[in-house]
Amino acid sequence: MGQTMRAQEVLTRLAELGVKVKVDGGYVLVAPAENVTPEVRAVVMENKEILIEALRVRPQKGLGFGCSRCGHRIYTRVMDGWQCDRCRMVFEVIGGSRGALPWSENAAR
Repeated sequence: MGQTMRAQEVLTRLAELGVKVKVDGGYVLVAPAENVTPEVRAVVMENKEILIEALRVRPQKGLGFGCSRCGHRIYTRVMDGWQCDRCRMVFEVIGGSRGALPWSENAAR
């Protein structure tokens, strides 16, 4: 939680300085370019890893009834459907007629 709070503080500070940031791979992109000052550079460089972790795109996760191959219940959204996190088998639909349930770490236990 401390990491999340720190990321929010950094993003708030950058917004106060008049810039927006996004992550592309391992790079932190800052815009608009005319607002990039030495202070903005210092904040971004000092907190680069925090920004990358906070802004990276996370794949959608789902909780189903259980994989027919291995019984695992957590899936990751892929282009063709849902992929079991344990055996990597891909299914078009998980979770029966209601579909996939939102996944959380607490539900996995």
